[in-house]
Amino acid sequence: MRHVNPVRPSPPSGKRRALPAELPELPALFVLEPGMALAARTVASWKPITTLQVLGGLEHIRDLSVRWTLEHGICHLGARTVVVCAEGFAPPSAIGEGARVLASCHRLVEDAQLGPMLRDRHVAVEALYFDRSDGNVYRWVSSARQFERLQGASQTAFFDAIHKRRLEPVRVA
Repeated sequence: MRHVNPVRPSPPSGKRRALPAELPELPALFVLEPGMALAARTVASWKPITTLQVLGGLEHIRDLSVRWTLEHGICHLGARTVVVCAEGFAPPSAIGEGARVLASCHRLVEDAQLGPMLRDRHVAVEALYFDRSDGNVYRWVSSARQFERLQGASQTAFFDAIHKRRLEPVRVA
């Protein structure tokens, strides 16, 4: 099953291609901060099963409503991927905004309660960075230890991996 993003962030002219109605839901939970217009618009076009908007990203992971939403998305809605998003006005780097989104991912994975649940249920944590200056989306590739532009084959692989994870068996402790 292929999931290709048919809607690229709005080009300067404001023209957008229509979103086909037959796209399946993307079995992922996206974490965004309020005010991330580019990220929110792009993520909505991917049709995720749920999104979580939280002020300060995952800096407030101890907040019960944040925990409950993450647990609900994973345990009840079947999200097998949590995608933590950041947005800025320049391409990401391992310092600055890029480092901030990676720190949020680390906080989530290392959390005393959520970390074991993520591992038991084989939930992957991904980092995406949305560049407002040119509309590009970047994904953290841990093997390369850098952000890479999400386009073409890398974008297809990103969506395929999310759909494939949903088919893997879940171990519940």
